[in-house]
Amino acid sequence: MLEYFPGSTLIHRLDVRPKVVAFCILTVFLFFFVDPLYNLLFACFATFLMRYIRIPVERVLKLLKPILPIMVIIVIMSGFTYPAGSFENQWANKVLFYGWFGQKLPFVMGGMMFGITLMLRIYSMVLITSVLTFTTPLDQFIQLMRKLKFPQPLTFVIVTSIRFIPTMQKKVDQVFAAQRARGAKFSQNNIFAQIYNYLPVMVPLIVDSLRMSEQLAISMLNRGYGASAHWTALKEMKMKRIDYWAMVAFGCCLAVLVYLRWNGYGSL
Repeated sequence: MLEYFPGSTLIHRLDVRPKVVAFCILTVFLFFFVDPLYNLLFACFATFLMRYIRIPVERVLKLLKPILPIMVIIVIMSGFTYPAGSFENQWANKVLFYGWFGQKLPFVMGGMMFGITLMLRIYSMVLITSVLTFTTPLDQFIQLMRKLKFPQPLTFVIVTSIRFIPTMQKKVDQVFAAQRARGAKFSQNNIFAQIYNYLPVMVPLIVDSLRMSEQLAISMLNRGYGASAHWTALKEMKMKRIDYWAMVAFGCCLAVLVYLRWNGYGSL
């Protein structure tokens, strides 16, 4: 999710600043409306953005697969935990069925709908975050934090952490493949057996992480890190006309969202 995916789309050509503003506005939109219909429309829009920037479907599915069980559990738990009468609309207070004898543990329509809303929020957040990171080089994030007057050591820590997440993920896959080739089994029913089987994975990763940190420290010293208080960039980012028009369009979208929410749209 944190790797840059080169492309020539309009989103790729935008400056990082309007993209960050759009990301914040879209995040606000997700929490403005409780009705799953509005969040479904946004989820479709986020899916369209992912297809527009031509990200392979396999990469998106790889992001969503680990959180699918969590989203299903959220829907089930929301249906049972929100009691009837806690919603504005009558249809939302309808009890679909009871989870226990004697009409106990009611599964409420509104709770289920709110759980679907939470599920769509998670799905949309994963997609729009991916759109932002897939279409923005890491150098632009560095310049943005520099323009926002972030402390230089903090900027370096954040950027380095983001940069090495994909690298560590690849190393995890390599270690897993190597241990499976040696006959290691990770699908045990006993939780203690699973922890024991993961030890041959954790030890090489820790050793490799320490080796990478040492190599990074040597590289920083060789490049004179800290010798100058001012950072320079190979290509300074500049706002273009299309970036300003995008900022105006995003501001108009925010005004429309505030108007709709102020008038009671999107509630259960």
